[in-house]
Amino acid sequence: MTLERVCRRAGTAIGGVLRLLPLMVALVVGTTANAGRSNSDAATVPQAPSDAVAMVPFELYHNRVYLMVKVNGTGPFRLILDTGSVVSGLNEARARDLGLQLRGKAEMRGNGEKTTPVGLAKNVSFGLGGVELVEKAVAVFSFQDFESHEGRAVDGILGINLFYRYVVEIDYANKTLKLYEPKTYVNSGDGEIVPLPLFHCKIEMAGQSPIDAEMGIDQGTYTAVRLFRNFTANHALIAADNQNVQPSFGYGLGGEYKEVAGRLQRLQIGRLKIDEPVTSFSQASSGATVGGGSAGTIGGEILRRFKVILDYSRKQMILEPNANFNEPYSADMSGLILTAQGKDRATIQVRHVLEKTPAAEAGVREGDVIETIDDESAEEIGFEPIQQLFRHEGTYRLGIKRGDQRMQTTIKTRRLI
Repeated sequence: MTLERVCRRAGTAIGGVLRLLPLMVALVVGTTANAGRSNSDAATVPQAPSDAVAMVPFELYHNRVYLMVKVNGTGPFRLILDTGSVVSGLNEARARDLGLQLRGKAEMRGNGEKTTPVGLAKNVSFGLGGVELVEKAVAVFSFQDFESHEGRAVDGILGINLFYRYVVEIDYANKTLKLYEPKTYVNSGDGEIVPLPLFHCKIEMAGQSPIDAEMGIDQGTYTAVRLFRNFTANHALIAADNQNVQPSFGYGLGGEYKEVAGRLQRLQIGRLKIDEPVTSFSQASSGATVGGGSAGTIGGEILRRFKVILDYSRKQMILEPNANFNEPYSADMSGLILTAQGKDRATIQVRHVLEKTPAAEAGVREGDVIETIDDESAEEIGFEPIQQLFRHEGTYRLGIKRGDQRMQTTIKTRRLI
């Protein structure tokens, strides 16, 4: 089975990454606050719209927007665009290459349950499409664990300050990002206008009355819907006898955390009705997904079905459905949670085997290395295409290395949620 055939079988469809504890926030609040005041003052509606000040292509990988960005005039480097990041971040290896001097330390809190120590670099410039954004403080830390789950090298994160400075249009269908000056931007489309930073929605679960909820956007996440642990528990969304959910694991900066994967019957945002989105119900004991004043977030698996216009100067998001809007929401059908290991991240290793799933029934174990799928090299197929492949029903012959032994097994995928 060739790589092209694998990708065809997987289909063409392809999380926030960084939050900081108060010590770090105190160092960057001036940048964010100044940007917010400037754009608020400029929010009067002009007589005519301006052209975009920048237009850049992006790569969509794992439902995340990857941009090629110059850092201090060097590069470009591959950065994730993320509304969920209070500040931008750089891979410590890239920071060393750039000769950045670290001027302080802080603790980082992400979606995972662990906090991570980070270094701080001051006055770092990010350039894309001919525009430059200077951040007063940038977090510098190891991306190694995150990269193993993502399946590729990640140079850094471009965070919320870009959205405070510009109106940002993300055209997922055409994989193009445009930046506009807030003073002159005029929305000429007819998309659904959604308040920022939190918006009202209705959550419908099968057999339950609709629930009113306040949610946010986390453009850096890969999921469709993520509901926080407190909201999930307060509304008893996960019943012990529910056969349509699957205990699983989520991940982000800060490592893994427990979750339950399932589906909402419907998520309604204004006029938009999103049917059966795959939903992560966090079971984390700590970290961002425990939740506070909101129910959760929508992420890349929903956002990629729209042209998304983020206008923080007017505290609004505009969602214009694209051709992918009615595409069904798919989920893993194997029961495998994989990571990419090795220097080049070409080794596909089994991190978890979920109970009562096709992978468990086929005898796959944690720590196994998947070397082949239907006699095709797993390394050549690639990490993301393999994950997409296992979102489809089928029978696959796996070549596995377990310690010094090599063996084969057959996995027959099926819908789990």
